[in-house]
Parts: sequence; C-alpha cells; structure tokens
Amino acid sequence: MKTFLLATAITIQSIAVSAQIFSETFWTNGQCSFEATQKGDRIEFFGSAMLGDVGYDFTLIKRGRTTYSTEQGGSYTFGKYVEYRTIDDGNENQLELLIAYDDKDEMTEVFYKFDGSIDDLLTNNFLKLLDGVYTDAAGKEYTFDGASVNGTPFDVLCDEYGYANNVKYKGKFYKFIFSDTGVNIYNARKANGMVFGDVFTKTTLYKKLRKKTANEPPRTGRWQYTSTDIVNVGMLSYFCDKAQLRIMRNEIFARRGYIFLSPDLKTKFSKMPWYHPGSDNSKIHFSDLENLNINIIKKYETAYPADFYKKIEKGL
Repeated sequence: MKTFLLATAITIQSIAVSAQIFSETFWTNGQCSFEATQKGDRIEFFGSAMLGDVGYDFTLIKRGRTTYSTEQGGSYTFGKYVEYRTIDDGNENQLELLIAYDDKDEMTEVFYKFDGSIDDLLTNNFLKLLDGVYTDAAGKEYTFDGASVNGTPFDVLCDEYGYANNVKYKGKFYKFIFSDTGVNIYNARKANGMVFGDVFTKTTLYKKLRKKTANEPPRTGRWQYTSTDIVNVGMLSYFCDKAQLRIMRNEIFARRGYIFLSPDLKTKFSKMPWYHPGSDNSKIHFSDLENLNINIIKKYETAYPADFYKKIEKGL
C-alpha cells in the first residue's frame, strides 16, 4: 500500500470493482462533475459541468482488481493511473473514491461518487463550510444549519463562476466571504442581462460573524469540518490564499496535539484554548479521512491558481 504525500500511510479498505459501481454513476472532485459509463474493461467519464463548461472527459482502462490506467480525452488531464478505494466519510457512511496518481506515484486528483446535480454539489460545498455557530460584535448568536439561520430558511444561489456563496434571505441578496475567523456578509445586488448565468456583486458590509468552537474534538478550531467531512477542491477554492490553506491543513495536526517546530504555527495554535500539544509526534495517528484531507489541501496549496476567487471576492 503506497503512502499519500504527507503524514502517515493510509490504510483504506479496497473492494472488488464491478460494472454496477460505475454504470450510470456520477463522480466529482467538488468542482467538476462526470457521468460514468461501463463498456467492458473501459469506463468512460464525460464531464457534465466544470464551472459552467462542458466537454471534459477521460477513460479508465482496467489493469488490476482496483487499479486503472487513464486515457485522457478532451482537455482534462490529471494523472497516469487511478485506484478505486472506499473510506469512512466521517458520518458512518462508506465514501467511494477514485484516487489518481502521476508517474511518480504522487496523488494528483481525488474523485468521489455523488448523487445530484452540479448545483446541488456547489450548494452542499457552501453549506458545509458555513455550518456552525457564529457571534456578531454584540455577542448575538447565529446558528447556520443546512439552508437556515436560527431556524429561518434561506435560498442558496449559484452564479456563473460556479460559486454558491450568494444567499437570498427574506427577499434580499447577500454575498458570503469566508475569513480566517468566520464569515463576512455583504449586501449584494444581482446583475441583469447575463448570458451564461447570474452574477451577484457585493456592495456594503452587512455583518461580520466570528465562528465559535466547541470544547471537545473533533469539533474544534476554525476549520472544524476538515476532521469530520471530506474536503474537495470546490470547497477549497473559497480559500485560495495559500497562507490560509496552510493554517487550515495544520489545524488538523493541532487537533491531534502535534508539536509544531515552525515558529508561526507554534505561536498561532498556542493561543487556541483547545490546543493541547503532546509529547511525541510519532505517536499521533490520523483518521483515514484526516490523512486524505491533509493531502487534498496540500495539493491545492501548490497546484491551483490562487487569484480566481479573489476576483469573485471583489465582486468581479
């Protein structure tokens, strides 16, 4: 069993691959959606959406019980071969994965099977990031649970850029921008006359909310979901700042009591009341989900252009 890029080796349950796994199923990396069709030992994936575009495709050719060679088509490339695996998704469900590697055996992409439309996917990404309890400057609490705040529902609206951080609440539009401490909410207006979809432009700041943390792991820290839910590039694209992503990744280590050598990380997490450093980093064990998320975040830190969401954040 090979290791991922960081931390410890991951032991993930592998199961035999059959036609039923792929035929008429949808797979995603959180940003692209692919429909799979089985044709003997060949599984063809056609991209149904990628930030509003179509036509991205690739083919897997079976070469082992759970491994596949890749045959790129269109303009979508990601690696030399793929492994099919399953992992506990953090909610006692088995998540089916296709993990792609390059010719150096380094992970390049992670797809997982999902049900629903691309809008559903984008909405779920946003709601997972937003989920939790927040406070404003006056100490008033706001609990976001699914598509509701303090029990009152709101509508999540996707824009033409493939983001779902736009909300319609009580007849008004708002844009949510995630920060290091919580979320900033802006008044927004909906542009007219767009050909490819809706565009929402932020105007004035409505409210700054700070995310509260729980007292017990794993629901601690700003990026709590990185230890309880799989992250994907669609979610991470809301946090394109590399320094922010680095903190997000290392918060997983901090929750496990990791002793940091980097002065900035040591200072950062020593201020957190939930951080309790251990005595021996070699004794720390991460869950399969945490190991996977560490490597997905690390890959995104180094491989994805970091200016796209900044344009969205500015309302462009």
